[in-house]
Amino acid sequence: FSKKYNDNDDDDDDKSFAGLETTDGSSNLCDDDDDTNGATTPASWAWLNANGKSPTSYQRLNQLGMHYWKHCDSLIQKLPVWNGALVGYSKKPSRSFGPKAGYPMEGPLSLQQIEELDRHAQFANTDHVYYFPSEGYVDPMKAVQTLRKEAQEKGVQFVFDTE
Repeated sequence: FSKKYNDNDDDDDDKSFAGLETTDGSSNLCDDDDDTNGATTPASWAWLNANGKSPTSYQRLNQLGMHYWKHCDSLIQKLPVWNGALVGYSKKPSRSFGPKAGYPMEGPLSLQQIEELDRHAQFANTDHVYYFPSEGYVDPMKAVQTLRKEAQEKGVQFVFDTE
């Protein structure tokens, strides 16, 4: 699951949270305000979303990319997990995205709706929490393994330890 806090202004103090709910019900969370500050790990995910992107042309470019992931290549279509995203805003979100802009959005959500979507969700302000059902992520390690397997099945041979 992922959460993003966007205060709809031009500075860079927006917050993102990401997590993975394990089979035992516990969660592993990472917060973009920790000491790694932009560092990634081999298990980082590629988030597929277009909410809150500005300017509008950048949002549209992200929407086009999401369309490709969903519709254009049968191999690529297998890679994403389209689990949606909860997003909290400090005020009502911009009209540059949402249903009128061709981008599905539900909200503002009630506390009960938030809990039904993600029982671990915690927002400082629940007045402006929205759900974006068309968003998802790609696990890069799984994607590379899938692409490599598919390539090998089509006859590609990987050569290692060469200079």
